[in-house]
Amino acid sequence: MSVQVPQSHRVYLVASILLSTFMVAIESTIIATAMPSIVGQFGGFGHYSWVFSAFLLAQTTTTVIYGKLADIFGRKPVLIGGTLLFLVGSLLCGFAWSMFSLVAFRLLQGIGAGAIQPLTITLVGDLYRLEERGRVQGMLASVWAGSAVVGPLVGGLLVDYVSWAWIFWMNLPIGLLSVVGFAFFLHEKVEARTTKIDYLGAGLFSVSIASLLIVLSETDGALSIMAGFAALFVVFGLLFVWQERRAAEPIISFDLWKRRLIATCNITALLVGILLIGLTTILPLYVQGVLGYSPIVAGLALTMLILGWPLAVSQSMRLYRVFGLRRALRGVSLMLPAGCAILLFLTPTSHPVLAGIGSFVVGIGMGTTSFTCIVLIQESVEWSMRGSATASNI
Repeated sequence: MSVQVPQSHRVYLVASILLSTFMVAIESTIIATAMPSIVGQFGGFGHYSWVFSAFLLAQTTTTVIYGKLADIFGRKPVLIGGTLLFLVGSLLCGFAWSMFSLVAFRLLQGIGAGAIQPLTITLVGDLYRLEERGRVQGMLASVWAGSAVVGPLVGGLLVDYVSWAWIFWMNLPIGLLSVVGFAFFLHEKVEARTTKIDYLGAGLFSVSIASLLIVLSETDGALSIMAGFAALFVVFGLLFVWQERRAAEPIISFDLWKRRLIATCNITALLVGILLIGLTTILPLYVQGVLGYSPIVAGLALTMLILGWPLAVSQSMRLYRVFGLRRALRGVSLMLPAGCAILLFLTPTSHPVLAGIGSFVVGIGMGTTSFTCIVLIQESVEWSMRGSATASNI
């Protein structure tokens, strides 16, 4: 099994990968600007958070499943199928007639989005040698960074001068272009094999993870209801583990997780994710509420993290060539506590520049660490396991 793409076609594939990534990345930021207008039209403020949570639930629960399907059937059909699902969801979101219908269509959007991020990163690993990968991954990181900056601006312009529906419909030409690129320029050699898909495992995993995310994201639910979802998470999680140990083709291979390198990288990714959520939540509040500066200044302090991330990814290969992958990972991971240490020195009289410096250093550490973990995982497995291994780290 392998991807067979002539050198001349790679530029078109990279363009398709960047378009798909941009489509999902900007969706996570552009909708926040439009939500006040949508709620003003539909009402139903109680469902406000579910417009975001439904997308996140669907995306999170399907990522690992898509990774496994890509290992079985190839990247091309799974990636195109996921992108088309995302586009159908986007089209329907623009035609939503109530908050409930918008939440339902966002769920469909999220199911499609679950394929795009893990498989585009997997495809980069398939297409490029180790020494070439940093440049392309740097482009992907820049797309995410750029989307975080331009998303709210584009959303505001569309809502003010066109219609909120176009924050969803703008995905259609972008997504269709990427689908055409994948259809015409991505050629794979996939060995035919009879495989029984673990539908039961996929269902158990989805219910377990969805229950956990509901517990973490729903703040107004009754304690008894939240306890019920917590119990569902535990019960279905245990059933999932039982099923995966007996399945011929498990959705998540525990043998894969037994590899120390992969387990270490996945734990590192989890810690980086926790730090990212904490920093993006607390730092703007601290700059505004404690230091007493404007929202613009708070946004600039956080933007330094967004700038540091892609810069670090694009320059990672130079570190790898000099120090090697593992030594580079051990070294740059120190940037994370170093940046956090800078932020710990913030006081009510500190200048926001110090917050920006700490944020930038953390961004460098996060970017290099996350990219190095992806590279280590992809280099440690064969093609037939790369999709699952990559998805487990996202």
